Amino acid sequence: MKNFESLGVSSELCEALMKTELMIPFELQRNIIPLISRSNNLLIESGPGAGTLISYVLPLLDKIAPGLESPKAIVITATQDTSSKLAEAASRLTASTSHRVSALGTNWASPETADIIFGTATELLAGIENARFSTQNISTLIVDRANSIESETDLDSLKELLGYVGNKPQKVIFSLPITDSIRKLVTQHVPKCLEMSTTSKLDIADRNQQTQKIHYLITPEEKQAILLGLIKQHSSDQFQHLMIFVHTSNSANELIASLRLYGFTVGHPGDPESFIWVGTESQKSYSREMIIQGQSIATISLDCPQDTLVMESCHIEATKAIVLILAREMPHFRQITSALSYDIQALQIKPGLRDDPLKKIRKHITHQITSTDLAPYYAILEPLLESYDPVELSAASLSLASLPPNNEETVNKGESLAASHDKNDWTRLFVSLGEIEGVTASTLLGALAGESGVDGDAFGKIEIRETFSLVEVRTTEAKKVIKTVNGTTIRGRSTRVDYDRSLKTNKPPRTIKRS
Repeated sequence: MKNFESLGVSSELCEALMKTELMIPFELQRNIIPLISRSNNLLIESGPGAGTLISYVLPLLDKIAPGLESPKAIVITATQDTSSKLAEAASRLTASTSHRVSALGTNWASPETADIIFGTATELLAGIENARFSTQNISTLIVDRANSIESETDLDSLKELLGYVGNKPQKVIFSLPITDSIRKLVTQHVPKCLEMSTTSKLDIADRNQQTQKIHYLITPEEKQAILLGLIKQHSSDQFQHLMIFVHTSNSANELIASLRLYGFTVGHPGDPESFIWVGTESQKSYSREMIIQGQSIATISLDCPQDTLVMESCHIEATKAIVLILAREMPHFRQITSALSYDIQALQIKPGLRDDPLKKIRKHITHQITSTDLAPYYAILEPLLESYDPVELSAASLSLASLPPNNEETVNKGESLAASHDKNDWTRLFVSLGEIEGVTASTLLGALAGESGVDGDAFGKIEIRETFSLVEVRTTEAKKVIKTVNGTTIRGRSTRVDYDRSLKTNKPPRTIKRS
């Protein structure tokens, strides 16, 4: 198996990685580090949980000469908080290289003099315009989680920043998923760009015919309370052992000591006196051997597995397999379990309430979870998970959904992007793309706004049907949308856009009055 040195990473950085117990690169890192080192422009379908930070920080540190007093690389993030957290993680690797890493808009000292600057597109543009730092030496531009930038802010500042730095610097963009708007942005601003999906499907021909089921639970950053509850729930005679996987041996030792304080019998993998085993992903052979011997074992990944290989080796054929994930890791989790053809199911950790009065609501929620692109909403909720329990957030979301509507229109299949525009006329348009093309309300909005140049606020409710969609747009903008988008290619199909004439063909376009 490849190590970081075989990928061309310097010995200094390999030693720094060893101190963090990261010695074997993940799938993303094996595929991406050599390409970034060779200065390729890249669009990468990957996100948090796959090891994205290491995949671009290592080649940057190897390429950049430290101490230039102006940035050689910038990393664009969705929020200030993300900038600071990523800069902090990257700085742990720079102790032996003399590089400076910093983040704009936070409490970092003199960020403009750093070799690598993290910041939002708005903050980076302001820094350039105010002459806080120069773009003269920028050789690489990284976009971290472009899909979150699209959903949490907008792409306008990012487009402006990409245009400002020009085509000379290398550009590497990470996004999961890759929306039509992001792909269009790359086409316009990133020449000769390679598009990559770094999660490969594994050969499942030799597996047991029964599909592996993986239970998942979205948690806050601090997971110990959740883990203690899971251990109590699964400390029964139905399993011979409970195997908990963590990333590093230091984390394993700390968790063992912590669980012993709570009175659990816990030890390292293979300990015959312990019901609970805690080890790294490299110690999966202990649980696999038990499964081969016909013993029942439950497995828990305290952190989301980084790739399909780790997921497969830790959880395949476990009696019950559970993965704890952060909200921002959900798209990555779905990507790797899809590549493995696993059946995923949300973990039920509390007794259910009576179904009868709420059965219909639960049915709609289940439909949203299984059929809707929820990636933009994970990014919205993530900051709140630090302060509120997921159940509280779910209850608050339901209360918002229960508010009386401001118009008589109903939502079709829960697919709605509502916009509030008082005292405006709205026209409904027909778009010849629907569920069978895999479009969602968010991707269709991005495609229509991007192709037409009409601001996203000019669009109202979007209904996704099986073979077509209905889109509300301000009447003043309807002709422009039809003229610019009709006949263009979206999702590989020539798209027809016209007024919705579904009532009667001899009637004018449908206009909706909103008070």
